[in-house]
Amino acid sequence: MQKSLREINQSASRVMNDLGIEDYDIQRGGKHFKLTFTYRGMKKLVVLSGSPRTEHAAERISRDVRNVILRSA
Repeated sequence: MQKSLREINQSASRVMNDLGIEDYDIQRGGKHFKLTFTYRGMKKLVVLSGSPRTEHAAERISRDVRNVILRSA
């Protein structure tokens, strides 16, 4: 079952606010969502699953965003 952009946006919004990232965008691209954000002046991209289980979506988004941030540090 695929999630809607609204559901993904809710999960991502919570995660991005917790990390203090205000400049982000989510777009649908084929089977996946693309989360783009700016971190320390650099644009970052995280590809999100189009059908994660609702109760785990925020955890997965948080993990993926944190991994991108750590790799850029």
